[in-house]
Amino acid sequence: MRRKEATLPLISALMLLTGCSTFSDYSYCDYQRGKADAKKDIQAEILAVETYGFRMNGDGGESQLLRNHYNIDTRIVAGCVVNKKIIGHAKGYNEVSRAEIERRFGKDIWGKIREEMLLRREKSQVNQS
Repeated sequence: MRRKEATLPLISALMLLTGCSTFSDYSYCDYQRGKADAKKDIQAEILAVETYGFRMNGDGGESQLLRNHYNIDTRIVAGCVVNKKIIGHAKGYNEVSRAEIERRFGKDIWGKIREEMLLRREKSQVNQS
């Protein structure tokens, strides 16, 4: 039992020294890679957000709106089954990317998109009536 107790701090120290933490819901290494990838894309004048999960097959038109009005890509990086690497990369990428998007288009860009989507849905419902 003593041996296990002595090993745990050593493993923790090694993980921290390598820069990869598994003590969270995402991979810190992939979080850092995501940030670096977003910076490269921004330098290449590419704006994008990474998404995964339930809404991947149909986001209600937000992706099209982002693409057509702001030239922002929506990248589907996974479905509902994700791991710490996917979550870490998306978290890091989006942190940097969203900050740049807000710098260019204003912090209220996400609210503007939601408002536009609501208007489109209302128009669609009126047209269907």
